[in-house]
Amino acid sequence: YAILKRRNQLERAWITIPALVIIFSGITYFTGFQLRGNTTIINQISVAYSQVDGEQADVYSLLGLYSPQRNNYDVTLPAGALARPFSQSYGGPFGNDSSNIGAISYGNEVTISDVRVDIGEVSVFLAQTAVPAVDVSGTATLTLEGNRLVLEMDLLNNSDVTLEMASVLLGNTAVAIGDIEAGERTAVSQPISSSSSSSSSSSSISGVPSPFGGSSSGSPLSANADTILGTSNYYNDRDVFPRWQLLQSLDSNTYGGSSTATAPKETVILIAWSTEQQINVNLENSTFDNQNTTLYLIEIPLEQNFVSGRNVAIPLSLLNWELLANNNVYEPTIQSLYLNGGWVEFSYTPWPEFQNMEITKLGFSLTQQHEDPAQLVPDVRIWDFEQEIWQPIDSPIWGTNNISDFAPYIGLNNEVRLRLEDGSTQYYGSGIGEIYPILTGNLNE
Repeated sequence: YAILKRRNQLERAWITIPALVIIFSGITYFTGFQLRGNTTIINQISVAYSQVDGEQADVYSLLGLYSPQRNNYDVTLPAGALARPFSQSYGGPFGNDSSNIGAISYGNEVTISDVRVDIGEVSVFLAQTAVPAVDVSGTATLTLEGNRLVLEMDLLNNSDVTLEMASVLLGNTAVAIGDIEAGERTAVSQPISSSSSSSSSSSSISGVPSPFGGSSSGSPLSANADTILGTSNYYNDRDVFPRWQLLQSLDSNTYGGSSTATAPKETVILIAWSTEQQINVNLENSTFDNQNTTLYLIEIPLEQNFVSGRNVAIPLSLLNWELLANNNVYEPTIQSLYLNGGWVEFSYTPWPEFQNMEITKLGFSLTQQHEDPAQLVPDVRIWDFEQEIWQPIDSPIWGTNNISDFAPYIGLNNEVRLRLEDGSTQYYGSGIGEIYPILTGNLNE
């Protein structure tokens, strides 16, 4: 306008203004096109459950079909697979998303026909099938060296797949192994500590998870995310963050999940990652790129190789805990527990191998979620099995607490029950890192 006015040619504005609109619209269009890309992508995130030396794995996959342009697709999967649209309505099997497909037909292959995808949109499906398991063999043995329990493992990756960021999960705690290359044999010898050297959240903040010594929540996968993912900086890593979200989804009891994930008893879980495709997904008459992420959960039977020992402390990872009751507590767990005027009661029972152990010493560990000298210690009580009442603990402290005259507090199978209550007037409540009993005793032949 300024140029035309200076030249006294304002009548030409009816040409220049539409021209400028067309030019800038074109620039915006092509910029957006470049940002979206021009390649159709199938992103497959899978969880493969199997057993060591097993032949087949149960695979559960989330399939995301990304289209840079508005288009209709026919998606094909191998015969034997089960598929359905993913619904955003809290995990319901079908919802508004199912109206974006024509039909799902089963025959020599599974076909999801007439999948309608808008510009830059992702259409998501759930798929389930059985595939040949990744070929891994090995053993896991729990031994007693002096008064220390040690997990010893021998693993052999017989497959042609590199198992990335491998770790092993025992109970609710994990230890890192690292990458296991194709054809590589790996030996693990890890002492199992009876207590954490620091609170779980402190380990998470520092980025150095303590082996077999605590976790950051009551769910074993997300609780050990630092170890399983190999980093605590997953929020700022675009490659690791989706893996962290997968761990969260497996542990979640919302959005369609039935319950929090739990590790099988008396079993070690080998956890590893790869970029291998688990379900062969194709688009008819369309070219596309694949992006794959697979989480392997491989069960390894745990053998016990100890007969007797003295002054053996049962580690947290070998304690089975159960929620007895709670009031005004969100997600009550023995780790990363938040109390704000509420109370919670837990029961702890050792693994069967320790249920007949002669207990010579009883204590409990109570740690802060975040180190804060001003945070008050909550009220702690222990169940008296003889009088069947909760007995108060005098002057509990943060850290390890010892209990004298503990005989009434040991139940059948060496069960111990603890109760926490936030009786303070702190408006922000109490953040508990861990609360669990420390049972020490003698294993007799």
